[in-house]
Amino acid sequence: MTIGGLSQRTGVPASTIRFWERVGVLPQALRIGGQRRYPKGAEQRVFLVRLAQGCGFTLEETALLLNGFTAKAPPSKRWQRFAALKEAELDGRIAQLEAMRDLVHRVSACQCPDWAECARMAEAALRLEGPGETA
Repeated sequence: MTIGGLSQRTGVPASTIRFWERVGVLPQALRIGGQRRYPKGAEQRVFLVRLAQGCGFTLEETALLLNGFTAKAPPSKRWQRFAALKEAELDGRIAQLEAMRDLVHRVSACQCPDWAECARMAEAALRLEGPGETA
């Protein structure tokens, strides 16, 4: 299958497929007459990359997920290991976003007549969050 065919079947632009090859997420395609030729399993691999992206995995994480295990490691164990790490990361990001939302909610009720008063309110609010923490 050509890169155009793979692109059409998966909905992924050819430029993205070429990029994924360069960064090691997809294996290098065989070239025949200068054209990339992909084996039947290439579609599955593209869909796996898209699934990993949907889960929030970076391309580096995706490459490790697909290539960083021994051949004996089943996909289920790979997904479980990476999913546990990603879940912890997402929980941290969600907590950060919730803190940001709370801060935005507080500033949306601003009644300050000038920036000096806003700065005093900001200082008080940021002190409540603790040292080194920002929302």
